[in-house]
Amino acid sequence: MEKLLSWGCFVLSRIILVRHGETIWNKEKVFRGKHDLPLNEKGLKQAERVAVFLRKFNISAIYSSPLQRALQSAAFLAAEKGLEINPLEAFSDLSFGIWEGKSLEEVRGTFPLEIQAWEKWPHLWSVEGGESLERARKRAFDALLSLVEKHRKEVFAVFTHRVILKLLLLGCLEMPNSRFWSIYQDTCAINILQYQPETGFVLILLNETCHLRGLGTESDGIDF
Repeated sequence: MEKLLSWGCFVLSRIILVRHGETIWNKEKVFRGKHDLPLNEKGLKQAERVAVFLRKFNISAIYSSPLQRALQSAAFLAAEKGLEINPLEAFSDLSFGIWEGKSLEEVRGTFPLEIQAWEKWPHLWSVEGGESLERARKRAFDALLSLVEKHRKEVFAVFTHRVILKLLLLGCLEMPNSRFWSIYQDTCAINILQYQPETGFVLILLNETCHLRGLGTESDGIDF
């Protein structure tokens, strides 16, 4: 932990990627996408714990999805650091089209072929009104690369969504979208990468949730 907390003095760029806190639709396993939901009580507590965990990091900028569940999650860290939140549409959640607002159980019953594709071949998945993983990956990863260029030798944080985080991590590790389910992201999990032009991205911390102990947020094995 001491090594992590001392990163601000290093010359490499550091990227902190954070998933937003819990909402009622996370708890009820309802597809969220572009629906603009607030955090529930547990989600607010989770976000507060994130700010405490990141307190000693020398963070120079905070970016977020423009959806309120991400903005609310970022607000605690912004207050802690005295920084503004910079919302970027590129980090908004994947559009799930006509699935949005429907529970996982309902989608399984109504769209059996599409949910099978989502769970087995996510890189090939499509649904009416939905956004492909490839399109979402491009917009989010292009934005991340721009921020890395802007914040050379600095530490910055991005608050975004489960799907977008998976795609960003796959992009940083140069892995295909077919490996989407190989990465797990809990609510208010923290991921940290370093970047330098000579070596590219290096993953330092993945799905860190130790700061959430005692909140009853332990994973139930369902990636939602």
